Amino acid sequence: MSEVSKLLRSESAAFYVYDREQATLTLSAAFGEAERQAVGQQVGMKGLAGRVVQSGVSQLTNDYERDLGPDIHPVFRGVRRAMAVPVRWQGDLRGVIS
Repeated sequence: MSEVSKLLRSESAAFYVYDREQATLTLSAAFGEAERQAVGQQVGMKGLAGRVVQSGVSQLTNDYERDLGPDIHPVFRGVRRAMAVPVRWQGDLRGVIS
């Protein structure tokens, strides 16, 4: 995850695994102090990662809290800008990098 963070010149990065049967995302790996605290937690379909799963396409925001309102996992409060992209394997959505 630190490589993703360096590539994007960001303070943090997160990888979510998508479970189609349970319709949930689990934070599987993270780089960033606050994000690491939530590794292993199911985060449902919240935040930008949830929007990626629901829409199937990449998402970007320059005002995270305003654009997502109450749909934010508590660990991500204070985030200003974010982008999230789907991770696919053989056409199936398997997760999200944010």
